[in-house]
Amino acid sequence: MKQIVEIPLDRRAISHFQKRLEYGAISKLLLKGVDLEKGSIIALLPNGLTESEVYDFEGGGKVGEIRKVEYYGQIIAPKETTDKILSLNLFQVSNSYGTFSLLFEDVLRDENGAAFQSKYKPYGQFLKYGEQLYHYFHSQSISAEGLERAIKAANAIWHFMAVLSVTPLQGADTIFTVNSTEMDIFIDGVQLICVGAYDGESYLIWRKHVE
Repeated sequence: MKQIVEIPLDRRAISHFQKRLEYGAISKLLLKGVDLEKGSIIALLPNGLTESEVYDFEGGGKVGEIRKVEYYGQIIAPKETTDKILSLNLFQVSNSYGTFSLLFEDVLRDENGAAFQSKYKPYGQFLKYGEQLYHYFHSQSISAEGLERAIKAANAIWHFMAVLSVTPLQGADTIFTVNSTEMDIFIDGVQLICVGAYDGESYLIWRKHVE
């Protein structure tokens, strides 16, 4: 059975982050405000791939043929593969911080749309920055199941971005708004950024070096 493993990447992966962070309100702030050289990057991929396959960040076909995989001791079915794995990864990492905010940028969601009102709003909390919506989690609301739901909702294939900061962003309403000052403080506390890769089949994760 093939396994999904965390493959360390060199600085060649930074250019992929830079491309993916050109879209989305908070993505653009991350591109300007986070030094990606001060962190390490991994890819979530099956073992046994060649170096050229690993660094072909735009090409697919690397995960889709797997029938089932093992990750964190769980056997995962093919349709669930990378979304489930990313949710488990982010759940583990998030809980290593005492206080955090975790956002998923949803470039396709409209807060007034019928699909949002019926399918997403009843099951989560959302942050609004500018005109854009973000699935929002903090230390008291996070669950692996909730993360997987947010990942599936926010993955537009051509754009996916999740970001974790040790700066809390709090709002009591289902949809709450933050201003530019609050977001600047959030950016200063960023510890992790995840972007989509491999034609929507998997993800790259950047984590800030411990200072």
